[in-house]
Amino acid sequence: MTPDYITLSNGIKYRVEANFSAIQQFCKITGNNDLGSFDRLKNMTVDQVPVIVHSCVAAGEKMDGRELSLSCDELMTLFRPVHIGQFFKIFAHQSQTETVASSPSKKKKWTNRINPFRFLSPRS
Repeated sequence: MTPDYITLSNGIKYRVEANFSAIQQFCKITGNNDLGSFDRLKNMTVDQVPVIVHSCVAAGEKMDGRELSLSCDELMTLFRPVHIGQFFKIFAHQSQTETVASSPSKKKKWTNRINPFRFLSPRS
């Protein structure tokens, strides 16, 4: 998978990585330990958005061998609405798995993306 980057309003490209380290950091900061809540981005509150953005950018920068020196608030001041849209497009793409359905008579097709954490939510 090729790395995903967002160029923010300061003109600097930042890598975005929605890996387990970023999700773990998000859960630690927000106190949300329900991985099943990542099933739908619409479940995220406006207070959680800066935390997941900062966690994923920090993880991406770390994977590129850099340390993110910006605080969550400092990073979010660089985000415009278009950047939030780009971020969530990357986040959705990276946090979903693609499965291949095979059939002898048809070409391989990509099926709908499935959240790998959907089975981990607490049962009611």
